[in-house]
Amino acid sequence: MLTAILNGKKRGSGLAGLALHEVEGAEDILTSSVFERISYFPDLLVDAFLRELLTTDCHWGAIREFCYWPRLNLDQQQVEPDLLIHAEHSILIEAKRWDGACQQNPLQIANEIFACLQAKYLRAGDFVLVLGGLPEDEMTIRDQFERNVRCLLANAGVTTEVKLVLRSWRQLYAAIEKVCSQQAEPAFKRILNDIESAFAWHDVRLMPMPWLHDMPTASPAKLACDTVNLWRPGTNVHFGRLDIAWGFTTECFDYWR
Repeated sequence: MLTAILNGKKRGSGLAGLALHEVEGAEDILTSSVFERISYFPDLLVDAFLRELLTTDCHWGAIREFCYWPRLNLDQQQVEPDLLIHAEHSILIEAKRWDGACQQNPLQIANEIFACLQAKYLRAGDFVLVLGGLPEDEMTIRDQFERNVRCLLANAGVTTEVKLVLRSWRQLYAAIEKVCSQQAEPAFKRILNDIESAFAWHDVRLMPMPWLHDMPTASPAKLACDTVNLWRPGTNVHFGRLDIAWGFTTECFDYWR
C-alpha cells in the first residue's frame, strides 16, 4: 500500500482525492509503515535491531507478535499504545509525529505502562520506547520527562520496574540502517528503501541538525555549488547541509531555477 500511495494510486485506500502532502502528518501511518517492515526481518535481525536501538545486551529470542494499537482498560477508560512487541521480553511503543517537538505526554506514558502491567503485557525488566515527540539533544527536558513518568507511576502505587527508553525517529532509522547494511541479501536493501520512502513522505530528517559553528569555512560560491550537487532533481527537497540557494554565480543560479 505504501508504494501505491507514494505513486499516486490512492483509490481504495481512503486517501483518494487528497494530495500527498495533505495526509503526511499521521504518526500512526508512519509507525505502521516502519514497524511492519521490521516485522519482516528474521528473528535474529529483529533481535540485533532492538539491541542496537535500545542499547541493551538483552536477547529477544523468537518474536511472537507485533500487536498494533491494543485497547486496554484502565480505571474505566481506554488507553491505546501504538505497538506492543512480544518475545522473551516485551516492548511497549508510543510514537509521536515530530522529532524535536515536545509532543509526548508523561501521563499518557504512565497510564499505558500501568494498563499493560495490569493486563500482564509487561513484566519487570521489560521496555517502554518513547519514540519521537521530544527534543533529541535537550537532556534537561528528556531527564525531566522521565522523572515525571516515574513519579506518576510511583504515585499510582506501581512498583514494577520497566526500562524507559527515549529515542528519536532519526535514531531509530540509524539502528535499522546499521543492521540492514550488514546483510548481503538484496531484500534488506529493498526493505530499507521502503522505510526511507516512508520517512521522506513524513518529512522525517534522517541526518542530525547542522549548526552554524560546525560548518566548514568556504566561499559562498563553493557552498552554493556544493548544495546544488546534493539536490534531488524533480523535487523541492535539497539534501545538502544548507537549504539555501545562494545564487552567487550565474552557473549555480541558473541550475537552481
